[in-house]
Amino acid sequence: MSPKNPSSEWLVQALAAVIRKQRLALGMTQQMLADTAGLDRSYIISIEHGQRNLSYTTLVQIAASLKLQASELVRLAEQSSADLS
Repeated sequence: MSPKNPSSEWLVQALAAVIRKQRLALGMTQQMLADTAGLDRSYIISIEHGQRNLSYTTLVQIAASLKLQASELVRLAEQSSADLS
């Protein structure tokens, strides 16, 4: 997985990890995140397992629930992925 190709699976996986990490840092359950983002818990689970490629709208909803801007979530995901390469 290479951060040189933004359409690659690496960003989906990195974003999943960042979302989970931020959720846990805030002491939120998956249900709490789902409720505040207006999403289903099973959808949050699939996001955190890297099984979903998020729409921008969903990314914004999740970011707001995690007290971040969508751009910050993406930046953290890109940074964590770059740290691994």
